[in-house]
Amino acid sequence: MTLIECFDPIPIRNVVACLRLQPEKLIFLGDMEFMESRIRAYRELFARRAKNTQVELYHVRLDDRDDIFRTLEEITGQEDACVIDITGGAEQLLMAVGAVTMGRSERKVSVQKFELRSGMVLDCDGDGKTIAGRQVELTAQELIGLHGGRVYPHSSQPSLDCRPEDIRQLWELVSGDSKNWNKTVSYLNEFESRADDGMDVYLPLDRIAGGIRDFKTKEAAVRGLLEKLDRCGVITDRSSGSALRYAYRNDMLRSCVKKAGNMLEIKTLLEARALARDGKPYFCDCQMSVTIDWDGTVFAPEERVPETRNEIDVLLVRGMTPLFISCKNGDIGEEELYKLNTVAERFGSRFARKMLIATDLERKGPMSMKAYIQRAKDMGIYLVTDAGELTDRQWRQIFLDAMES
Repeated sequence: MTLIECFDPIPIRNVVACLRLQPEKLIFLGDMEFMESRIRAYRELFARRAKNTQVELYHVRLDDRDDIFRTLEEITGQEDACVIDITGGAEQLLMAVGAVTMGRSERKVSVQKFELRSGMVLDCDGDGKTIAGRQVELTAQELIGLHGGRVYPHSSQPSLDCRPEDIRQLWELVSGDSKNWNKTVSYLNEFESRADDGMDVYLPLDRIAGGIRDFKTKEAAVRGLLEKLDRCGVITDRSSGSALRYAYRNDMLRSCVKKAGNMLEIKTLLEARALARDGKPYFCDCQMSVTIDWDGTVFAPEERVPETRNEIDVLLVRGMTPLFISCKNGDIGEEELYKLNTVAERFGSRFARKMLIATDLERKGPMSMKAYIQRAKDMGIYLVTDAGELTDRQWRQIFLDAMES
């Protein structure tokens, strides 16, 4: 079977039919220069997912329906059986498809379209026939690659064995007073920067006191935090009057206190992983701390080439639909909405879903809060203002609402 695609600026529209149908040949119609600038990313994906598919490009003048018509006539006349996918493509291409197929029942040409959100296949030529193929699930890395970017560098992820229950007590500590958490964890990080980076921490106080401003105040806050972390099962605390000595229970718990904002990111990731529908994971891929290189080309540091990169706190994928999430456990600047919106639309196109999760969203006043909420709505960003108060059921619901909004 030969699949004919009307090349579209939105990558997902160009690949969904090929990945689902696994044709022997895929033919793209469109502007050659534009297609060649994008086709490398598609070929890389097809090499992994549609290994036996031969890809060909046909140049057509997008403003000339007769040229498009002649090209389609040539292709459909040569191929034994064709499926023309009109999930994407310019209006002139779609009109030409209609002209070619009209009254040509003797040709083995079928026209159909995939509904990307529902997964349904639509019969577009009225012959009552469609080929559904199999449902497709992409990884976060594949989706970024399709849009010309690259996930780099890769970050470590919590073990798949980790569950929300593993951090329940710690989350209660964090969400109970997020401002105090941010402050005391910053003190702890300052102290730990003087120790080896490992699971076991040893800090002789007489050696580090001279290099830390307001040492006594910070020491008292850190000792108080260590006591709480010990009660939460994060560490085993064996500190004495002359030294801080403690050991983290596992890598994930160590990551929770590496930086003040890490806890909310890990909480979000674990809750997303735990979400299920009909006994199956709702999301096919869940990643945190995803760094995106915008042009997909990574240079060595010694080359001193400026690069544009952004980090997304959590990136989830359901099928072929990404959910970009920004997690904020402290102050949120006005620019955060714009940054999230820009990155999501660049690497998820119009099908991307966006969410901003705040432990406790605070603005200067009621009018400022109202304006912020409206701005998020205008950008299509699902806003969670009180993550610290969410129940287990509400955590599950925010993901469903964000994906279905």
